[in-house]
Amino acid sequence: MEKNINDLVQKLIDTGAIICGEIIDENGIIRFNKKEPSDFKKIPKAQRAYATISMGRAIFTIDSENKIHNFKGVDSHLPLKKLGMMNLLNAKKWN
Repeated sequence: MEKNINDLVQKLIDTGAIICGEIIDENGIIRFNKKEPSDFKKIPKAQRAYATISMGRAIFTIDSENKIHNFKGVDSHLPLKKLGMMNLLNAKKWN
């Protein structure tokens, strides 16, 4: 299964659906450094992280058990032109 998830992640990176990078924890402060896809495999697996164009201030990691961990409030350093529009489905307005 690990090879399949790695292949899927690589395909998502190659198509631009997700942005690859490195997660850095500095005294509990999480930072994301965007990396070029060609450099991504050089990053230790425990430090690999991803951002999507719809997650301007969030990133996620995939652990050794293939579980996804989402980190909110992390600046992905994606320029505004890279951020995509989100369609709101089944969204309800709170009064």
